[in-house]
Amino acid sequence: MAVLHSPGLTKTGGPPSAAEAIGEWRLDRRIGEGTFATVYAASPADQKTDGCLSYAVKLLDRRYWRDSLALAQFRQEGLIGRKVRHPHLISILDSATEYPPYYLVMPLLGGETVDRRLERGPISLSQALWIARQSAEAVVALHRGGYLHGDVKPANLQVGRDGHVTLLDLGSARMIQETGSFVDRPLIGTIRYLSPEGLTSTVKTTAKSDVFSLGATLFEMLTERPLYDAETPGELLEQHLQGRRVDVRKLNPQTPLEVAQLVRLMTAVSPERRPTAEEAVARLIAAEIESLASESARWVLEA
Repeated sequence: MAVLHSPGLTKTGGPPSAAEAIGEWRLDRRIGEGTFATVYAASPADQKTDGCLSYAVKLLDRRYWRDSLALAQFRQEGLIGRKVRHPHLISILDSATEYPPYYLVMPLLGGETVDRRLERGPISLSQALWIARQSAEAVVALHRGGYLHGDVKPANLQVGRDGHVTLLDLGSARMIQETGSFVDRPLIGTIRYLSPEGLTSTVKTTAKSDVFSLGATLFEMLTERPLYDAETPGELLEQHLQGRRVDVRKLNPQTPLEVAQLVRLMTAVSPERRPTAEEAVARLIAAEIESLASESARWVLEA
């Protein structure tokens, strides 16, 4: 359903738990908050939910309604989410980006993000490869559509209860060929996962910048620690540019050599040394098959 012009945020006549409506959507409860926007669990305003909610509404904070940069990024997010469709990429189902209040509507996903999953303990090799491969497939879809995600990290990977992975948050996405400088825009992405070139100038960023971020995420899933870690952004930048990182196998000796080599290539300082997202998918599939075969053999021996 397309909303060309949305009315203002209003109180509905329903019970206190269904406090506000926006356009054709009823906001139920706040489920997340970012720099520019707040995310709510929601349902169509003309339907009864019986407690079952299937949608999420991302509402741009009123403070940014006159901020041209925030509005441009919000509109870009809506455009990309409608244009690029993939099973492992978050979709934009409805939007209002021409008149305030500005919002985007997405599916409401179950499960948890990878960063939350890591808080509960280690992730097995097969699970880490499963998550990384699905995430890489979403990145491939974006790249084929001509876009860079710009913020691949554990907090933006949602793992459903069935193991299905969805790459979230297109708020930092942009055209791959777009040029500019971080002087012209706020620093997008989390520094710990940004590629070295992304930390210096967007003029040099390419599709392989997303590959670095995915490699850093895979490193963290395998080792339970960030690829780079420091007390200050300056120290993080220095670590990125120097490229001195610990080998995965030193922290997790059970990691197969091929997987450790792939992580090292994906997180290479030079973009030219990194695989493309398509190449990363192929290598992750091979590693995934090998890990499952090894697990099956181990089960047979133990039986």
